[in-house]
Amino acid sequence: LTGQAAYHSNVPSLPAGLGASPPQDQYVVALDADQRIWDGGRTAGEKAVEEASRDLDVAAVDVDAYDWRQQVEAVYFGVLAKNAEIDLLKTLVEDLEAQLSVLDARVDAGVALAGDQASLAAEAEGQRQRIVEAEGERRAALAQLSTLSGQVIPDDAVLATPDPQPPADLVAAATAAATGEGVDRPEIEQAKATRQLLQEQMHLVGLATKPTVSAFAQGGIGRPADQDFFETDPTPYVVLGLRVRWKPLDWGVSEREQEIRDLQLGINGSRLDTFFTSLSASLRRLAERIESSRAVLASDDRIVELRRQSSEQAAAQLRAGVITPSAYLLERNAEHRARLTREQHHLSLIRDSVDFVTTLGASS
Repeated sequence: LTGQAAYHSNVPSLPAGLGASPPQDQYVVALDADQRIWDGGRTAGEKAVEEASRDLDVAAVDVDAYDWRQQVEAVYFGVLAKNAEIDLLKTLVEDLEAQLSVLDARVDAGVALAGDQASLAAEAEGQRQRIVEAEGERRAALAQLSTLSGQVIPDDAVLATPDPQPPADLVAAATAAATGEGVDRPEIEQAKATRQLLQEQMHLVGLATKPTVSAFAQGGIGRPADQDFFETDPTPYVVLGLRVRWKPLDWGVSEREQEIRDLQLGINGSRLDTFFTSLSASLRRLAERIESSRAVLASDDRIVELRRQSSEQAAAQLRAGVITPSAYLLERNAEHRARLTREQHHLSLIRDSVDFVTTLGASS
C-alpha cells in the first residue's frame, strides 16, 4: 500500500477552450502487487541456502552439546572419586575405633599407656575431619553437576558407575579413526553441513546473471488518475503489466565469489582431515592409558592383599600389646593408601574407557 500527496507550483497549461490544466495539488493512494514468474531458479536457490544454513546451525548446536557432555562426564567422575575416598575413609575410621576400644580397655587395666590411647584417638579424629572435607567437596561437585545437567541432584544421590564397552582392539580403532572409519562425531555432520551450504551458495551465485520475469499490478485512486493528467476529480485506476530485469554482466563479481566459495570448500575438507588426525592421536593416547591401567590394576590387587595381611597382623600385635599404636597406624594407613590407589586406578580405567567411546562417537 502506497500513498502520496504533492503540490506542484508549475503544471502544464492549455489554451482557453482546450480543457482544464492538470491540478496543482495531486493525490494518489494505491495497492501494488508483484509476482515473480521466472527467475532462473533463484528463488529455489535462496531457499536451499536458507535450509543449508539452518542445518549448519543445528550441527553447531550438536557440537556444543558434545563439548557440554564431556564437561558433565568430568564432574561425574569427580563425584565417583569422592564417593570411593569417603567409603575408604569411613572403613579406616571404623577400624581405628575398634582398635581404640581395645586400647581403652587395656589402659583401664593398666597394661597400656594413656599416651598410646591419645595417639590413636587423634588419628581417628583426623580421619573424621578428612571425611567432612571430602563430603564437602562431593557436595560442591554435585552442585556443579546439577548446574550442568539442569536437574536437581540431592546430596544423598547414588551415582552408578558406568560400564563402557570400548572396541576390543583399541589400537586398530584408533588407527582407523585417522580416515574417519568408525567415527560418529557431530563435527562430521557440521563439516557436511558447511560443505552443503558452500555448494548451495556457489549455485546461487551462478544464477546472478539470469533474467527475472515478473507480473505486476497497481490499483488505486488518484487525482489525477495514473496517466490521465487532465482529470481533476479523484478517479480509480488499474495498471497491469510484465517486468523483465536482466543483468547479463556483473564484471566478474560472480566468478570471484565462486572462487572464494571453492577455496572455503577446500579449507573445510582440510579441517575435517585435521580433525580425524587429531582424533586418532587422542584415541591412541587413551588406548595406551587403558592398557596401562589394566596392567596396574592387576598389580594393585596383589599390593592391597599384602597390605591387608600386614595390617591385620599389626592389629593383632596391637591388641596383644606387642607394638605401639604408631607402628599399627603405619601399617593401617599403608593399607588405606593401597586401597585408595586401587580405586583411583579403577576409576581411571573406567574414565579412559568412557573417554575412548565418547571420543570415537556417542553411538559407538
